[in-house]
Amino acid sequence: MRTLVSRRLTLRPIATEDIPFIVSLLGDEDRTAYLFGGTPVNRKQAEAFIEQYFTAEDAAVGMGVLTANHRERPVGFAGIIPTDCLGGQDFEFGFVLSREAERNDYGAEIGFVQMRYAFETSRLTRILALAHPQNDASVHVLRDKLQMTELAHIGQTAHRGARIIFCRGQAEGLPAIHGQGWSPLSSVSRDRRTNCRPNRERRRK
Repeated sequence: MRTLVSRRLTLRPIATEDIPFIVSLLGDEDRTAYLFGGTPVNRKQAEAFIEQYFTAEDAAVGMGVLTANHRERPVGFAGIIPTDCLGGQDFEFGFVLSREAERNDYGAEIGFVQMRYAFETSRLTRILALAHPQNDASVHVLRDKLQMTELAHIGQTAHRGARIIFCRGQAEGLPAIHGQGWSPLSSVSRDRRTNCRPNRERRRK
């Protein structure tokens, strides 16, 4: 995972000293209520998750550790990973925050940073994000703050439970940060969201 920096946050590759924090986060019942089908994972499972998804500095995608710029202790993890949830090759971004970091609007900020990386560096035409239908905080960030298009509801994903699939296309542009908050995004008519259709619809055109 390449290092990404925003006004308040840094997303960086995992270090050995970060592993206990990630293991603890993945074992927290409150934090994993909408992950892994709602079941906390043990240390062995958490280490396997880290091995599978967390990547080194030179990797274009993968998970990394999220830290607040004013402190050294991690506040969560985030990243971009491949997904076939729509039946083709796509990429999704995501984030998991600690309890103390949840109310700081970090989700919207790191979501913006990952979108920018996806469009401006990786040159993706669209980026997805998945959220549990009952995860009101994440749904609010994706739908209302990052203004992503709601593409589909799926009843079950492998090891993750029910999910809403959200999408934002490169042509829609990026949200902008003003001061401490987020500016409203310019409205985009539905017919311009051509990159945010299921793959089967895109192949028909």
